[in-house]
Amino acid sequence: MLSLNIFKCLSADREIMGTDESQRAAFDFLRKHAKEQTTFTVTDVEAKTKWSEGTWKTYRSKQFKSYIRVATEAKGAFCVDPSFLRLSLEDFRALTTQVRKPVVTWSRATYDHVVSYEFLLPLTKEDKLRTALDDLFYRDTLEQRTREILSKPALAEAVSRIDGEADDIYVSRVVTLIAGLIGGYSVSHVSGRFRADAIASRAEAASMLVDRRRYLVDETTAVVRFIIPCRSSRLIHGDVFDLKGPEAIVDGVPRAAATDVGVIRRLFFLFFVEAVVGPIQGEDEIWLLEDSPYGRRLYTLSRSDD
Repeated sequence: MLSLNIFKCLSADREIMGTDESQRAAFDFLRKHAKEQTTFTVTDVEAKTKWSEGTWKTYRSKQFKSYIRVATEAKGAFCVDPSFLRLSLEDFRALTTQVRKPVVTWSRATYDHVVSYEFLLPLTKEDKLRTALDDLFYRDTLEQRTREILSKPALAEAVSRIDGEADDIYVSRVVTLIAGLIGGYSVSHVSGRFRADAIASRAEAASMLVDRRRYLVDETTAVVRFIIPCRSSRLIHGDVFDLKGPEAIVDGVPRAAATDVGVIRRLFFLFFVEAVVGPIQGEDEIWLLEDSPYGRRLYTLSRSDD
């Protein structure tokens, strides 16, 4: 009996929704009347779309109520609002299904303090950069990296070790913390022009070109950005955002953010910066821009031939 009821429900849904062919016919029919601003009747709908009168009533009262109006010119006639022309066929198909997504609800929160990092590298290095960074979004890679730097003071400064804590538990705690701080990054491309040698006169620059040496170089730069919120500044809101100002800043830096920034900096440099600079070859200098509650800071890594 249960199986029979399910079958009946599915059959009813299919009848209401109609076939792809009937949906396309209905879309073209309504679009034509929206464009020409002509009226039509239920009989016209049945003839053109194969929809029954009951199906049409269901659609008109629910899915199409924003687009279909009762015409004043003739009894039993309808007209289509011109706004229907903005719908695509896929939009229309979504309207004619009985499957409805629930209303989306949002949990609102703000972070008054964030730390962001931007790597600036030539576009030719983007593939290596992505590969190096993507490796750090897997637990096994992070665990391996954590074990490699267990003895580094910077790691203990970022994540204090509990007395008697076993290596496995500590490593797992570090990895969980990193995963909570950094969940992704974004990449944008910008065009730029750079001087590739010491400043020169026009004549000197021309002689450099003759010698096949670069002076002014057009280069597309990949900007890789990380945005990391300071957890201590998180504020939970209700149905709307409370748009009040941030907490007071004492001596230039919010007290609550200072600890967060220290942890973020140490972990980011230990794991992400070292992962990026390792495989990058052939660059004289790498730039990393930091924005934090402390202000803006530029880190440069210049190639050393020593």
